[in-house]
Amino acid sequence: MKFSNYLDSNLIFTDVKGSSMEEIIKEMVEKIASKEKSVNLRKDEITSAVIKREQEISTAIGKGVAIPHARIENFNDFIVAVGVVETPFRAKVEASASKDTVELVFLIISDVL
Repeated sequence: MKFSNYLDSNLIFTDVKGSSMEEIIKEMVEKIASKEKSVNLRKDEITSAVIKREQEISTAIGKGVAIPHARIENFNDFIVAVGVVETPFRAKVEASASKDTVELVFLIISDVL
């Protein structure tokens, strides 16, 4: 299946505000929750899981992109949201042990399986 099959134009946000990955994650989950019932019902759990995963190792991959994500037990859905960050911010890129500016965020929420 093509990645584009997972994209929903309702989950592309061009006005994401925040100066850290945690702030970006919180805002994006809120935006997704306003459009997706499956996320709205579990938004606190999802937010905590994505932030916890981000704290384990940065999901910034370089070239301005970050891919925060989490697997949620019994979620029964696969959601990809895209966020364009209004004010790019610096984040650690684990692969290079340096920092890069994050401008585009792909937040992925899926089931454990």
